[in-house]
Amino acid sequence: TSAPKCLLSRSLVLRKGKREEENRDLRDLLKKYFKKGGDNEAGTSKVNVEQGKKQRSQRLSVLGPLVHQEGQSQTTDERESERQSAAGGACCPVGQSEQDGSKTDQTLNSSDPALWPANLTDSDRVHLVRVMAKRKPFSERAKELPADAEGREFPNYVTYSTCHNGREKIERDWIIYSSSKKALFCLPCLLFSFEVEKKSTSTLNSTDGMKMSSTKYRELYERFPEHERNRAHKHCYWKWKNLQHSVLQTSGIDSQQQKLMETEIEKNKALLKRLLDVTLYLAFRNLPFGGSTNTLDEPDNGNFLGIIELLAKYDSILNDHLRHIREHRQQGKRLQAHYLSPDSQNEFIELCAQRVQNTILRERQETTFYSIMCDPTPDVSNLEQNVPLLRYVSQTYPEGQWEINECFLEFKDFSKKTGEEIATMVEQSLSEHGIDIADCRGQCYDNGANMTGKVRGVQARILRKNPLATYSPCASHTLNLVGVHAARACPEIDIFFGFINQLYKLFSGSPNRWEILQKVLGCSLHSLSDTRRSARIEAVRPVAKHLPSVIQTLDTLITTGNLTSEVKAEAQGLKTYFQSFNAVLLLTFWVKVLQCIEDRNLASQSSTISLDVQTANIKELEEEIACMWASWDSFLTEATAAATSMGIKSQLDTRQRKWKRFFDEAEKEGTEEQSPETHFRDRVFYAAMDSIISQLHVRFSSMQQICDEFCVLCKFRDMPQDSISASCLKLSDKYKNDLTESLEDQIQHLRKYILQHLKTVLELWICLMPYTQGDYRTFMETCVCCCGFSCLSSNVVLSRAQGRLSAGLLPHILHMWKKIKYFWIIYS
Repeated sequence: TSAPKCLLSRSLVLRKGKREEENRDLRDLLKKYFKKGGDNEAGTSKVNVEQGKKQRSQRLSVLGPLVHQEGQSQTTDERESERQSAAGGACCPVGQSEQDGSKTDQTLNSSDPALWPANLTDSDRVHLVRVMAKRKPFSERAKELPADAEGREFPNYVTYSTCHNGREKIERDWIIYSSSKKALFCLPCLLFSFEVEKKSTSTLNSTDGMKMSSTKYRELYERFPEHERNRAHKHCYWKWKNLQHSVLQTSGIDSQQQKLMETEIEKNKALLKRLLDVTLYLAFRNLPFGGSTNTLDEPDNGNFLGIIELLAKYDSILNDHLRHIREHRQQGKRLQAHYLSPDSQNEFIELCAQRVQNTILRERQETTFYSIMCDPTPDVSNLEQNVPLLRYVSQTYPEGQWEINECFLEFKDFSKKTGEEIATMVEQSLSEHGIDIADCRGQCYDNGANMTGKVRGVQARILRKNPLATYSPCASHTLNLVGVHAARACPEIDIFFGFINQLYKLFSGSPNRWEILQKVLGCSLHSLSDTRRSARIEAVRPVAKHLPSVIQTLDTLITTGNLTSEVKAEAQGLKTYFQSFNAVLLLTFWVKVLQCIEDRNLASQSSTISLDVQTANIKELEEEIACMWASWDSFLTEATAAATSMGIKSQLDTRQRKWKRFFDEAEKEGTEEQSPETHFRDRVFYAAMDSIISQLHVRFSSMQQICDEFCVLCKFRDMPQDSISASCLKLSDKYKNDLTESLEDQIQHLRKYILQHLKTVLELWICLMPYTQGDYRTFMETCVCCCGFSCLSSNVVLSRAQGRLSAGLLPHILHMWKKIKYFWIIYS
């Protein structure tokens, strides 16, 4: 049998019932605490508080300290709303930039009360209390305020109140200033006046505030104390201070919960920072993010998830996050947000790109003037990617050094080729980014006819809208075009480069043949490129240097190699051609011509080269080619000696065209048959040399004109005083809104006193920079456009949409990457 049940005394029963009632009331209060409520619930809570003061006092003795005065305590729902707002506010830094949040976030993060929403919620008030607590005291900003209607400065004595003893001063921390409306406001009244039936009639509590332009500062000595004595202001001030203390010191009933929430917020920040670092690591190195699956613990889930899984082994935060995801997956539940999806990765990249782009546009706006560059290049998906770039001069901080920046804006999928269409695209791109074309002082493109045409070209159309946008050709592109035209000067040269390229294709088409080449030749062959002139010298140099070994390798390949009939015939044809004296002679002078062009091409790509040095290099190249033009006999002698050493006959196989003459036609002068050497010299050698000289002179004429126009900035040390005055006057007339009147005086000063300390043009440029900023934005190189696109791998180009191509390349601007702290985007 069971033991008999014990009976409780009456006093114990009463005490037990009282405890159960207290626990029930406490449970009801906690349910309201964890329930998300709005303004209606807050109002209901207040009514309940008024109806049950005695029950509330019992709860307060258990749950924590609150003020036991009617109408002076915050309800549980209000605190819950404020706590949620505080959690959200912690994720948004004060002074957050435009690109890092919505318009609502911008207004709430501003310390300007005129930008705040008209109807504030409880969460908004909590967030504003946090934001305004970090602002500078009003007494420190008083000196920045404008003068009043009488022209007097803002008096410092009204920023504090004096106690009755006349010795102690209390700062008026409730005063805030709106820079947009140029007015003063009362912060507590703006936040809490909605609770007061009889509101303050002071202009400090109005929508427009106390206007500085219509206020006399001497009146503030009486108006501020009058507002402080107002009963409504006292109530709002107490509410503001009570909320501020609860939010910042976490001393309310929800202090423990608020601390837990802030700890969770910091943990989420650290998690997002790690995910952002992995995203930037892959983006900077052009590595693909995803794999064939987006599931954790799969071998083919891509680089992003693979790196996350690797770091999770050594990082507790990532480890906990992945464990949480795995637990939900095992339970068949879907996690609300895990931030590992491709959408989150793309959002990180786009936010970083937007931040870089805004930094570029801000720097460009600060420098006012700029130059534009534009160059199209096809990608592996057969889309024509047009790349608009900006070139501007900015000053580094805090070093104060001037530097030239070349930054691209975006990729444009633009396949149209006419000058009108490209010029329209450039103008639209500038307009979309808020850039005024009137501030453009230079433009640079490749030397194609659609870009450089004097009537219908892009540069001509932009010059009609802005005559100060001086056109400067890209030296690298121009040298490439010079070589392309020279290679097509006659059929013999075109065939020569065709055999060079065919030789590379023969050996690179089979690993076995390439191995034979490496054993005999000891070096690699290279293919030709139509867009990169340096590839020509790389392809010709090993053949010219190791011609006997090349012929021996071809002979070995024909006799011992297991080749098909087509490949054997191709190898035999190559051997026959390179054993001819024509090939030896072409190799002799082309390797020297291409080497001269390559040396100038490498010099033109230097980041420190100036336009006058560039022009001097082109002038030297033109003179060097002219000396080669007159050195035919030396080339012929050198080729003869090389052919004799290889056992090749020094005889040119040149077929001459025979002109048909009728029986009654007299023989024309110059139609007599020429020797093979004379025919080769006139039709091949002179044709190539004349093409190079003429192309250099025509294509670089605009660059020479720019140097002549700005020669006073580079060559004033060798110019007479009259020429300096004339050149400065000419520049001042053209750039009358850009250059200062003291330009001539500054140049004369430099010429007389500190000339001995300046060794290079760059040093001179630093001295003249404050006076000639607009002039130094006209010299640029378009090859930067192609180099920028080449940063992206083929797989990345194929896998990314058009919009993400620009986002993927923007972070590659290294000097921008050093300036920007990307981790701020986790607050967006």
